[in-house]
Amino acid sequence: MVFQVPATSLEPFEFQLPGEAEPRKLTHLNAMPLGLKNQLAETAKPIAAAQKAGRQATKRQNEAYGVVLLKLFEFAAPGLTQLVDETQLAMILAAWQEHSGITAGESRASAGS
Repeated sequence: MVFQVPATSLEPFEFQLPGEAEPRKLTHLNAMPLGLKNQLAETAKPIAAAQKAGRQATKRQNEAYGVVLLKLFEFAAPGLTQLVDETQLAMILAAWQEHSGITAGESRASAGS
């Protein structure tokens, strides 16, 4: 008998861009591919450690985290980063992170590490 992998039951994050009639969806963090989720967790660890120590993360640490976030957004919503500006993307990111239950310095994968 073949094991049937169930679909995820996590609700996607919905948002609407200016001028678009239909809302767009972003996959919940916990429904993202494990490789991307782990990359996000690894780049979030030094940022979380810096925040915990009361210091700012380095530019390189923030850039590494940003690169993985862009990969994640391109996977979840292909072309989105070509349609929005930096401020809009930051707003979408903040709302998506809240929906997924994470802060900028941690991800669910890193919170359990």
